[in-house]
Amino acid sequence: LIYYKAGTAKMQRIAVHQAYRSKGYGRVLLLALEGLAREIGFKSSILDAQCHAEDFYIKLGYKVISLEPFYDAGILHVRMEKAL
Repeated sequence: LIYYKAGTAKMQRIAVHQAYRSKGYGRVLLLALEGLAREIGFKSSILDAQCHAEDFYIKLGYKVISLEPFYDAGILHVRMEKAL
């Protein structure tokens, strides 16, 4: 969780070990980060999601805001945003 711009937090490097995926840990982690961002006073959250994880973030209320996928560390990503 870092400062991105006025009123917006950026969630970065959110990861769950493969053996623990689909057990709800990622959801709990992200919701906790969002709660902390709200407490600090942020009004929105952005993140760069790997394309294969896009549906996970959509289920948590994020919307794609990038015009097309882009590469970060050789992996396709989309930028997503959510009002907090």
